[in-house]
Amino acid sequence: MEDKFPKHTAEELLKMSAEELAHIKAAKEVHALERPVSLGLGRFVGEKVSGLLLVALTVWGTLWANSKLEQVKTRNADLLVERTAWRQRLAGCKAVTDQGVRQSCACDLLIDSIPFDAGDAATKRMGVETMCAGEQQRAASGAQLAEQTQTKAVTDAKPLFDHIDTINSQLARAKEPEEIIRLRAQLEQDTLRRNALIATEPDLKRAVVSITNIHDAVVQVSTAASAIQPNIGPKGGQRSQVLSVKEGYFLRFGDHRILLQYLDKSLGAQIQICKTRDSGSCRDPLKNKEWIGLGKPLQFSDGGKQYRINLEAIDHAGKNPFTLAAYITFETLN
Repeated sequence: MEDKFPKHTAEELLKMSAEELAHIKAAKEVHALERPVSLGLGRFVGEKVSGLLLVALTVWGTLWANSKLEQVKTRNADLLVERTAWRQRLAGCKAVTDQGVRQSCACDLLIDSIPFDAGDAATKRMGVETMCAGEQQRAASGAQLAEQTQTKAVTDAKPLFDHIDTINSQLARAKEPEEIIRLRAQLEQDTLRRNALIATEPDLKRAVVSITNIHDAVVQVSTAASAIQPNIGPKGGQRSQVLSVKEGYFLRFGDHRILLQYLDKSLGAQIQICKTRDSGSCRDPLKNKEWIGLGKPLQFSDGGKQYRINLEAIDHAGKNPFTLAAYITFETLN
């Protein structure tokens, strides 16, 4: 029996879509099953084999393949619409002057840089969107705080805030029992006065809320960044939570004490690293007057282990709206 199934050249097949090729393949398989098949026994020569089960399976496979093709086509169409929407948003960013909107535009640009066909693109996009939301909150809260610190209620409270910072710094270094008792008593009185002012002055209360929002935003951004950039440190390393520290104060990470010696918005943070549990002066620091910056961590070794200190942000923290703090994470590397 002659095979009258239409022939296609290689050039014609190459021009066909995946859906057309699937239909042709299925049709040929059905056509072949309908032809006479020799079973090798004389009396069965020329008998046809229906192959109904095989035909049913082939048809089901074709339908399944078609459904998958439709899903792919739908997804590609959705991605095209989504990408077009991003492009339109990016085009509107060129003439923007408002700081908050400019921050949003920067986020759109960052999200747009992630390939749509990347295997973990959805996870990365979600992480970047979380980072951008945090940065927008941080920018908005910073703008609000700048306005709030210009009000009379807040400016009048500045000497009290500064005095509390000074007492805290002195207390961190005090060794004599009598001096510690005196400083703690003074700190308690000043803290009560400050809390009373915050409770009664609306502008001051709003300023403290803005600082809290800034702190939460920095933590959100840092956490999201470490989640979508797992290659920041060697595999298996341990990373601390984000902590803030002001100039003249220190943070503890296990046996290591990190003193913030100097803080500058443009230069970064100058730090001292000591291996001690003492709050007094450090006689033999592991590192002294070393700088860390945004995206410029400091890595050091101690006792056969590697450590890294990251500057996550320089921004407001605590309750004093007039001073900045360094937001730091500490990594133990393998």
